[in-house]
Amino acid sequence: MGSLQDLQLPEDQRWNDVISSARAIAKALEEIHKLGFLHHDLHPGNVVFLSLKYPILIDIGLAQAIEDAQDESGAYGRLDYLPPEVFDDKPYTTASDIYCLGTVIWQLITGVPPQETSAYAVHNRADKLREDPIPGAPDALMNIIKDCWNLDSAQRPSARQVVMRLDQAVTMINPDVAIWPLPEEIEALKWRSPATMLFVAERRAAHQQSLTESDTFSYANGNSQFYSSAQLRVVSEKHTVSSLQSMAVQSDV
Repeated sequence: MGSLQDLQLPEDQRWNDVISSARAIAKALEEIHKLGFLHHDLHPGNVVFLSLKYPILIDIGLAQAIEDAQDESGAYGRLDYLPPEVFDDKPYTTASDIYCLGTVIWQLITGVPPQETSAYAVHNRADKLREDPIPGAPDALMNIIKDCWNLDSAQRPSARQVVMRLDQAVTMINPDVAIWPLPEEIEALKWRSPATMLFVAERRAAHQQSLTESDTFSYANGNSQFYSSAQLRVVSEKHTVSSLQSMAVQSDV
């Protein structure tokens, strides 16, 4: 069918479809980590759907090989999907993959890439989250995403814990369901929240508008590439400055 990046997700997709896809991605990441590897470049372009419910991960470990071939330190990936610690020249770990997993799950729901970068979010969002919480999303699912985005990488869940919590989310959404895979006829897991639908519609419209503007708020059309530590610091410092400027303006009001 194509990658998550190119897939036209239905606006009315059911929560059971979201959870099924999220679980499959988290399970694939769990297997990678169990083997002692990192994905190192987890973004929607590397999540390929064989069918709407069966995603697989590609380009596993490619980023590490490219980084190892460089003469300077840095990170390989796409700016809008890199975890915040990378901008501070900290090592990429399994927890870094988990941060990216949270962003991928968020995009499974919205169908659009996140705005700006994680460096921007850290310096400009009061909650320090990578993106806006999704109104109407099941608390169990949204809490998983938020925990994946924990700034303290040591506090992020493991891929295994994400899988287990997604399983638990099913019963939290509908306590009568305790089997996997989910039956198609479970009406309680359908996407019905007007707040969710409005949020998704607004974000999709904003994304489409950004694609026609030269000064877009998203780097989503870029390809994965190597960024030196110096280049990543420039991005991080730029957002730090914008945050300080915003604070200065507010203090003058």
